[in-house]
Amino acid sequence: MTPKFYKLSVLLLFLSYYSGAQIISTYAGIGGVASYTGDGGPATDATMFSPYGLAIDDMGNLYIAERINNIIRKVDASGIISTYAGTGIAGYSGDGGPATNARLNTPYDIALDHQGNLYFTDNGNNVIRKINGSGVISTLNYHIQDYCSGLPPGLVYSISNPTGIALDDSNHIYFSNTAWRVVMKVKNGDSVKIVAGNCILSYTGDGGPATVAALNNPLGLAVDHAGNLYIADDGNNVVRKVSPAGIITRYAGNGAVGGFYGDGGSATTAGIFGPFGVTTDSTGNLYIQDLFNRRIRKVTPSGIITTVAGNGIAAYSGDGGPALAASFYDATGFAIDRIGNYYISDLWFSVIRKVNTLTLSAEEVNSGIHIKSQVFPNPNRGIFMLRSISSQKTDERVDIEITNVLGQIVYSEHTKFIEGNLSEEIFLTNEPGGIYILQVRGERESDMIKFVIDK
Repeated sequence: MTPKFYKLSVLLLFLSYYSGAQIISTYAGIGGVASYTGDGGPATDATMFSPYGLAIDDMGNLYIAERINNIIRKVDASGIISTYAGTGIAGYSGDGGPATNARLNTPYDIALDHQGNLYFTDNGNNVIRKINGSGVISTLNYHIQDYCSGLPPGLVYSISNPTGIALDDSNHIYFSNTAWRVVMKVKNGDSVKIVAGNCILSYTGDGGPATVAALNNPLGLAVDHAGNLYIADDGNNVVRKVSPAGIITRYAGNGAVGGFYGDGGSATTAGIFGPFGVTTDSTGNLYIQDLFNRRIRKVTPSGIITTVAGNGIAAYSGDGGPALAASFYDATGFAIDRIGNYYISDLWFSVIRKVNTLTLSAEEVNSGIHIKSQVFPNPNRGIFMLRSISSQKTDERVDIEITNVLGQIVYSEHTKFIEGNLSEEIFLTNEPGGIYILQVRGERESDMIKFVIDK
């Protein structure tokens, strides 16, 4: 066998093996070009400078905090980019007016509530700011409680080096006050208290109250639907979890210095190196931006860790191929849309990558299965996204039908694929909990999946 045919054979085997894998592509930015251009056009033609935090809303709009450009950008569901906040000039101004006229200073992280409000850590200004659904910007005011120096409560103090930010289901705001080595919670208007950390740079306290535990450079935050708070304890190479009762434990990472190992096993014995951020999904999975391992790791509700994106090589490569074989440099931001796709910001190369989590494998196409469907989340409470893809990549009619275990039709719809893609939000909130059968029938092929409504 000649070298040329040998390489071709290896390539074909590679493509065959990964044909059903999650595919990565560049969603915004031009890899390696750091600038500020492209508003009003496709995000893939725009340039960015050091994108950090990400957030995505229910409509599929992606928000990007660009640290060096001192702005927040928005990529709408059709892929058009615009500036959502900031003028591009570092400063602190604009409260009470349009966010696009305000000056920001090194925005780090973003969080969204379900009322259309956006919150972000304006790191260089040492404040938390809010942009309401009308686009008006303001700064949150604070009455700090449990201040680290022991000063009397009730006075107004500034915060220092805010980085990560997250919201719980009650819209309470959590943020990392990194210079104080604590995590704080905004509750009841402007009342702020420490919920994790004792202001000492160390690693102590697992199994006890989070407020007497020591953290080391707390960065990204996430809160799940049960009210558990997750902290990327970057300097300790672990992810910590704070229960609703205020008890802190180690959730991922073994605390060793550096290293990448442990996939397929318990997250608490795995090697994590510089966790910058954490994100939860609606089914209880936790995603970790394992920065210096240059990977995105996933921890299931049962505590098993795996890698879902990145091969550990510091580069910009892999578009059009499997996410596990792709390279990025600094994965600082991460977001999940309503149909389960991943978005990753690469700080160094100034791009946003997207991982498409639903693909047809070569085996499925060859076996005559030309439609593949996914319900997200599954289980759900009667509100979910249906996503289907067709190998035909055409606009064709499609029927959606859902039946219960008795065979009774509880939902039906006539719609169509758009270039082989279908995304539908479905509401079955009046149906009882149980197992349901969903069928997607195209003009030539069909697919059937089961899902669970959990009430």
